[in-house]
Amino acid sequence: MRLLALTLLLVPWATGAASAEVVVLSAGAVEPGLVRLVDGFRQETGHAVRLSVGVPAALRERVD
Repeated sequence: MRLLALTLLLVPWATGAASAEVVVLSAGAVEPGLVRLVDGFRQETGHAVRLSVGVPAALRERVD
């Protein structure tokens, strides 16, 4: 979870964008904690976050 938080914080700077939309694909088991993390990230940075939660097989199809 800490790695995800760090990733969310570094994405905008790594892309060089002043404002970015972060897309997060996650398995449903971590959804409650992830929603809180994403909300905090949005408030702190003002960046948009699109959260997509599902079963791993369905998420893999979205990425491929």
